[in-house]
Amino acid sequence: MSFRDYAEITWEIPGPYKSRRYFALAHGAGMNGEYPYIVHREDLDAHGYDGVIEPGITLCVESFIGHEDGGEGVKLEEQVYIGEDDVELLSD
Repeated sequence: MSFRDYAEITWEIPGPYKSRRYFALAHGAGMNGEYPYIVHREDLDAHGYDGVIEPGITLCVESFIGHEDGGEGVKLEEQVYIGEDDVELLSD
């Protein structure tokens, strides 16, 4: 699956929450956000690049959502390993 295909099938963030979204839908694992960065569909042309999600890669599927008026929000992250035929959840 391409990064673009992944971005295009993900949940669309409601309008009042888009401005405070986390910059990526998923990113690689490492000491800091690592390759690849898979950005939101509305950011593909300005900040994205295409690539392919391939077996053997570990992705951090990450999100933050908070209302544009401020206040608290929610940030979640799951780490997954992309296998040949399945996806393995690494976080608990």
